[in-house]
Amino acid sequence: MTRAPATLDCIRGHLVGLRMPRALEVLEHLLRQLERGELSPIEAIDQLLDEELSLREGRRVKAALKMGRLLNIKTLTGFDFGFQPSLDRNRILTLAGLDFISRHEVVHFLGQPGCGKTHLAIALAVEAVMRSMATRWSDEDIAASLNRMGLRTGQDKSWNAKRVISLRRVHGIHAYRSAEKDGEWLTMSEASAMLGVNAHAIRRLIKDGVLPAEQVVADAPWQIRAADLREARVAEALAARKAPRRAPRQTELPIFPDA
Repeated sequence: MTRAPATLDCIRGHLVGLRMPRALEVLEHLLRQLERGELSPIEAIDQLLDEELSLREGRRVKAALKMGRLLNIKTLTGFDFGFQPSLDRNRILTLAGLDFISRHEVVHFLGQPGCGKTHLAIALAVEAVMRSMATRWSDEDIAASLNRMGLRTGQDKSWNAKRVISLRRVHGIHAYRSAEKDGEWLTMSEASAMLGVNAHAIRRLIKDGVLPAEQVVADAPWQIRAADLREARVAEALAARKAPRRAPRQTELPIFPDA
């Protein structure tokens, strides 16, 4: 594939105009993969858009946290119920189930200053954000995102995967299966490494129905069973992708003959 400098400059200009910084950042890398024959044009476009979408999803969560004014993470485990004996602990824990969100209901905390209203409100907001993030990102990604946003734990510590896992377990928040490491379920990148192919080859196998995979919700990470990667149909499909394309026969006429 030969590059046309004027066309590339035009593409870069379009990406800037469309406010797609991540796509602009990976463009050069994808072009090199195209030149080496590692990607088809449609796969390159797919990866370009996927990179930009991932960046925007991260921004969406960050904006949600800022909009909720979650300047410091507060959790229900850090709330001193003994300080407010009149508070119905079971009712608060029921609210932590977040069923009121699916019912489109609003929760108001009323009371005197200093009774813990802000702490409880932030704790429920964090619970909602954590549940949303856990269906899409790994514990490492959640911890990294919280740290990049300058958010701290209730004990004013930075986040790591173990602290995210601890918070999930306390509140019964389940991560997607490939994030709960037991060797049975893999992420797309882990499946790619196991088969020695790129993520687009895995995505194509999934789209073609060759490789079974699951998503907790739409746009969540794909969850792939490790055992399915060893199926013969997967190896055959990958071998077919690597096979050289048949050259046109001399008896075949081109659709668009040269003028």
